[in-house]
Amino acid sequence: MLKSAFYIGYLKHQDGRLIKAQHEPLIDVPLWEKGQQVRNKQSHNIIHKRNFYSPDFVLRRFTVCGYCSKPLTSYWSQGRTEKYPYYYCKNKDCEKYGKMIARDTYTPKKPFSAKPIEGLHDEFYEYLRLVKPKDKWVEAFHEVFITRYEERKQELQSEYMRKMDIIKQLGDKLDWVVTQGRKGNLSEAIVKKQSAEVEQKMTLAQMDLKETHSEKIEIETLLNHAYVFIRTPHLAWYECGP
Repeated sequence: MLKSAFYIGYLKHQDGRLIKAQHEPLIDVPLWEKGQQVRNKQSHNIIHKRNFYSPDFVLRRFTVCGYCSKPLTSYWSQGRTEKYPYYYCKNKDCEKYGKMIARDTYTPKKPFSAKPIEGLHDEFYEYLRLVKPKDKWVEAFHEVFITRYEERKQELQSEYMRKMDIIKQLGDKLDWVVTQGRKGNLSEAIVKKQSAEVEQKMTLAQMDLKETHSEKIEIETLLNHAYVFIRTPHLAWYECGP
């Protein structure tokens, strides 16, 4: 996937040119180009670190122990026939060290009249239902949002002009290569090779430019989405739950 242009919606011709395909791209151009940098060992800002995020335990390191205030960690406990998700405190100095907290709501098998025990994720959901921003904070959010939106518009305009300049430079380079070939200063093989390389870069730059231009969204749409999110965070939690 890191190598093939198929995943960005293009096919590679025998002469090296990228041709627009009819299928939808699976990843965007910047991500694909980053993959090429990794393959070529040209990336200097890759940070290798442990991934603390887990889609199975989204509250890990975000929720803290109620006794020692240290972040909770998590694991899957192997039962007789299946695994069970739990959070627990890993602070050895805590009196609740190792105490398991069920991720999901469950009903104990014994006694038979036992009531369901609410899991941590469901507790968090109920907490989010109580979280409602005050009107003054909604107004403050509106002001900050508008300011950031205008800043982003300027950033996109600057980015658009920068990418247009890159495309122009590539076009000038392609013209130079062709001209040098006609004058006999470059062999036919070199002209063909360099032209294919420049054309591929131009194709990718034009795709990247198109993505930058298409990022523009009406502010009313963004604001409505933001208002729904900050006023009903529990719905977002419920929709993306495990």
